[in-house]
Amino acid sequence: MEKKPKLTIVDKIDYSEDRILAYRNKTSVEIFPIAKEVGFNDFVYTYTEIIAIGKKLEELIQKETLA
Repeated sequence: MEKKPKLTIVDKIDYSEDRILAYRNKTSVEIFPIAKEVGFNDFVYTYTEIIAIGKKLEELIQKETLA
């Protein structure tokens, strides 16, 4: 079985241009804040990757709530 490249969670999201939340070799997770949706381009993620994505999403939501 071929091992997937490491999923990388981005540090900062520029909502005016990029909405990328995470990537492997290409965009893997994209955020759509107006629709309050998250798009997943790969269909298989490890538990650890899902938790990392969830933590980043929670951080973004808290920033929006406090802003």
